[in-house]
Amino acid sequence: MIFADIPAVEAEGAILAHSQQVGARTFKKGIKLTADHVRALRDAGVETVVAARLEPGDLDEDAGARRVAQACAGAGVSVSTAATGRVNLFAEADGVAVFDRDRLDAVNLVAEEITLAAVHAYDRVERGQLIATVKVIPLGLAEATAEAAAAAARAGGAPLIRVAAFTQRACGLAADHPARHPRQGARQDHRGRDRPGRGAARPPGRGDARAPRHGRRRPRAGASFAARAPS
Repeated sequence: MIFADIPAVEAEGAILAHSQQVGARTFKKGIKLTADHVRALRDAGVETVVAARLEPGDLDEDAGARRVAQACAGAGVSVSTAATGRVNLFAEADGVAVFDRDRLDAVNLVAEEITLAAVHAYDRVERGQLIATVKVIPLGLAEATAEAAAAAARAGGAPLIRVAAFTQRACGLAADHPARHPRQGARQDHRGRDRPGRGAARPPGRGDARAPRHGRRRPRAGASFAARAPS
């Protein structure tokens, strides 16, 4: 790719590197200049433009991003239209995003001109959610570079990213003994025995002042007893 200031009259077929004001119009960055564009530039008095020309074996940014994105998109993933060197990947169903992080890193290591970003592996995703994006940074790149990134995405014989859709399944619960429910208002001790809850009736027992002890009535405070002589 050749990147330079190009005379406006010779710019047909070049890719505009910066947005250019032309009279009341604005030519956006990344457009491929046509004969009509060149005529408008000349009429507006624009002498040169900063633009790029692709060389044989080059792809423009959109074609490069599309090549890589199509290699990344697996089952349950749709690919957007390329624009300004970017292609987005979307989930086609509610499910889980599945991919190998090492393979994603391998795509990013091919060349600095290409970047791939995605949600975390095994994240829950929803239908229509953006789950990944491919971006080609320069206005163009070598086709061999785009193909190397695509090959890294396809390593292992399958596209890099897929969505495992949720499915409905029937299920049941099996138990080998009937469930035991504590009585209303009761708690259970560490052995699973019922303990009376707060406010529940409590049977008399040891330590209860109202309970008889060894069959004898507890003496009242201040009471006295006379000793009985043995018979």
